[in-house]
Amino acid sequence: MFPHGKRAHGDPIQGAPDREVRPIGRVAARVELAVRWLTRADSLSYVARGAGIVLALQLGGSAASYLCLVLLARWMGKLEFGVYGYVVAWAGLL
Repeated sequence: MFPHGKRAHGDPIQGAPDREVRPIGRVAARVELAVRWLTRADSLSYVARGAGIVLALQLGGSAASYLCLVLLARWMGKLEFGVYGYVVAWAGLL
């Protein structure tokens, strides 16, 4: 950290402490800044929140799909699941 409380490119650091910050303190400060940025009311943070929600939903859907495939494979057996995979692959190509 620079003694004048600014970054190398000259932007002021919001809430810059007067003392040296330990690495854990730096991480916590970055997390706090990110949370503060995401909870602002401007349009960019609105888009970032929406993108985070969409990402979480997509990851949840992927996990549910994977779980369904594992359960289907255990329930069907090797031959039936192989036929299922073959049909799904061709359906995806068409």
